[in-house]
Amino acid sequence: LQSNITESSVQNILSSKDCEQRLFRDNAGNVKGVGFDYNNLNISHEKNFKGLYYKKFNVRFPDNFKIYIIDLDRQKRIIESIKDNLEKNSSWQCSGHEDILKYRIEMVKQTNLGNYDKATKRNEADLILCQLVYHKNHDIVLLGVRDRLRRRQIN
Repeated sequence: LQSNITESSVQNILSSKDCEQRLFRDNAGNVKGVGFDYNNLNISHEKNFKGLYYKKFNVRFPDNFKIYIIDLDRQKRIIESIKDNLEKNSSWQCSGHEDILKYRIEMVKQTNLGNYDKATKRNEADLILCQLVYHKNHDIVLLGVRDRLRRRQIN
């Protein structure tokens, strides 16, 4: 399965218009790596997040939430908090083969004490937490934040 995915990915990369700019070659001309556009990857993560939200809750991702992709290197405390919450309230699921993509996704609400608990209804959720793991290796954390919560924290 991994071999098929790799072959399909290589064919896709080699057939793209910007193929030569994305390939890193050594002095002998052998390909040693492939570059990826960070913004294009983020678009894919957001689409996966929205698709998995629909898969779990059977409704479209809410328009009144903004999605943030959390940078592991710069925001470790936020990521640990999100992962701790997901660990308590959610279990790992798979989309397709578990070696390709596994995820946890959960809605949470802010309590009077400023803590967060699992939301049982969509309209009470303030945050949507999501952790994606691609190919058992690439760990991405996304956060959906309700507009009213963002405005309150900004002002």
